[in-house]
Amino acid sequence: MNDVKDYLNNAGVDASCLDANSATSTADLSWTFTCENGASIEINRGLLLTTGSLTVPSTRVVLTWPVKWKLDGFLPAASFPGTVNAIVTMANLTGSS
Repeated sequence: MNDVKDYLNNAGVDASCLDANSATSTADLSWTFTCENGASIEINRGLLLTTGSLTVPSTRVVLTWPVKWKLDGFLPAASFPGTVNAIVTMANLTGSS
């Protein structure tokens, strides 16, 4: 979480309100951390992906951050979203010892 927070701050997005210890909503294996400025991180470690007869336990991370578009002089600002999402999903890794 701190790596994502540092990345956002370095990119000019105020993510200082994202705190790993204060999820704004939780469910089984799922957490959401939200800022008043619209930045948020949703982590779902209990995602089950199915392909054919195979079910794969997976994790999905959704990162949302606010965007101020610089094209207002060319196109109406109303035609652009106020936030941008990045979504990543991968199979949960298991270790053996």
